[in-house]
Amino acid sequence: MGKMDSIRMDNQQFIKGRWATRAEDLIGENHVFLNTATPGTLEINKGRATLDLNGKLRSGKDGLFNDFDKIYGYSNSGLFIVLEKCYITKGSLSAPGYVVEKYLVNRAFILNKPLEFTSSVNEKIEATGIKFSIDYFRDWFNIDLPTLEDINYPEDFSVNYSNHYFSTNEFDFLEGKYSLKIERKIDLKDSRENEFNVEFNPFITINTKGYRTETVEDLLHIANWTSKMNDFLIQTYGSYEYIEFCLEDEVNHSWKESLENDMVLFHGPLYSGRLVFSQLSERKSNLRADDLRLNNIKDIYGDLIRAWFENWDKLKYIVDLYYQNRIHSLDIETKVVNKIKILETYYDHFWSEEENTQNEVDPDLENAIQKTVQWVKEQDFKDEMKKKLTKKINAKWGNKISLAQKLKRLLENLPEDLKNMFSEEDPNWREDNKFIEDYAIKLKNTRNYHTHGSNEAEIRLKSIEKLSIASDILDAVIYYLILGTMGLEDEQILDLPFLEEKL
Repeated sequence: MGKMDSIRMDNQQFIKGRWATRAEDLIGENHVFLNTATPGTLEINKGRATLDLNGKLRSGKDGLFNDFDKIYGYSNSGLFIVLEKCYITKGSLSAPGYVVEKYLVNRAFILNKPLEFTSSVNEKIEATGIKFSIDYFRDWFNIDLPTLEDINYPEDFSVNYSNHYFSTNEFDFLEGKYSLKIERKIDLKDSRENEFNVEFNPFITINTKGYRTETVEDLLHIANWTSKMNDFLIQTYGSYEYIEFCLEDEVNHSWKESLENDMVLFHGPLYSGRLVFSQLSERKSNLRADDLRLNNIKDIYGDLIRAWFENWDKLKYIVDLYYQNRIHSLDIETKVVNKIKILETYYDHFWSEEENTQNEVDPDLENAIQKTVQWVKEQDFKDEMKKKLTKKINAKWGNKISLAQKLKRLLENLPEDLKNMFSEEDPNWREDNKFIEDYAIKLKNTRNYHTHGSNEAEIRLKSIEKLSIASDILDAVIYYLILGTMGLEDEQILDLPFLEEKL
């Protein structure tokens, strides 16, 4: 079986092998390539996979060139490969009777399973754990840093490396269905006399409890949501360096061997796989000196990850908009509108339900609404028209508040230290009793104008300067509110680097 370490999404590599549209058409009983397999090379360039074939795939499909849901491969180094959603980009006759093909691949699974695995490779790939690294992890993992012991410097000294935190932390989440470990492997490279090179390999491992098997797709969702929490806390956008999953079963599993003197030897599973796909950004995420690091949250990371997953459904749309705003080419107007949408969604998901149970309803108004709705039902209108009228009546007079009111309530309830950011908009804002109300109306009008093309005469944020100030203010407000839903107190939130820098 081949080695997997070089299968990454931050480099370029070429994998030679044989390819077919069915796994059973690759290898014969005597462990040699069958004539039904087509030679070719898989190129992986920063996650983007393309397959160049010296010939044509045998598929039984009509037509000269075809797309395929799956293409199977076996590399010269002994790796099974499953390519998903393969679209032909080139098909030609390079010589009379000789066809060459090129495919763009959506995703590639590279597996170091033995030859017998061909019998089950057509099924969904399942695993019990997933391991991944993000491009900013080496900078973000600022715990257990090397220490210098000055024995007789500069002639004699020693550098000590500790991995205590990375070998002891473990966090359960989603009611104990999964466990997460933040890990770092330390390797000594190119050791020579008086010279050494130490390499840090940071990663996060997520395992199912009790070696419960799940599809790689399900485990990937868990890894993605974990990465999004880290990104949001730092206020950045990271890219995967690699994603590896553990193909455990009753034969291939992790276990510990008892040794003498109460020592144990850990045996990792023999078989694993890596997933490759093209990512939104190929730019490396470089953290600033004052960005949040793991050391800032190491004592509360378990609480954060549990709360993050508990609020998955409520936070998903908010996080999607956050990532949309990380697109560098997005204009400032769209970013501000997205941030206002985030605040409205936050209010609807985390505040409105509680407030609706507390707000008193005017019985006379409620009675009038019901009579009006009943009158509409009794009229000789089409059913579709009745639905539209009923919806408009409830929206206008029902127990709902406007976007401006939602924004006003959110801004009014910010801690006083965070409200100091309003000074960027108006240094004398505290002298204006209606500042927050008026600012909420400006935000609402800005959102309506850029969404619906509302009245140009309405008071809104127009200049790039005012929009940029609003963008910074809303970033801080969103950060504070989301961290609050994860159980942090105001003092803890305001002490985190992102807000501490702004205040």
